[in-house]
Amino acid sequence: MPGMIGPDVSVVRRKLGFPEDGPYDSAVQSKVRGMAGRVGVQSDGEVNDAVADLLGEAAANSAEIDPRWFQRPIGLWDEGKDIRVLNGLLGLGIKDDRFTPETENAVKRFQSSHGLAVTGAVNSELARLIGEA
Repeated sequence: MPGMIGPDVSVVRRKLGFPEDGPYDSAVQSKVRGMAGRVGVQSDGEVNDAVADLLGEAAANSAEIDPRWFQRPIGLWDEGKDIRVLNGLLGLGIKDDRFTPETENAVKRFQSSHGLAVTGAVNSELARLIGEA
């Protein structure tokens, strides 16, 4: 409902690509309608049960909503907090902010096991498949 604020609204805003701090406003409502419509879910712009399911991490992939940690395409020798999260999600246990050859190999294994082109780089599509931390 427009004007609402709180932790639930923050989650919806984040998953739709808005800053977390803010109300459920007309821009959020419009994006909910558009996202739901792209995947055939009925919505008047409010977060009903079907939209809530859609905003779950697995369904977020089909709605083209990137996980929170993914901010940019990443590849060999890139550095940043996003890579530390990626390393953890890939099960590497590396407490490092660098995309090393070990990370690249883990990405290639993930790509291969999911029938994707094996590039060793992480784009938006791959980030959605890898999921949220």
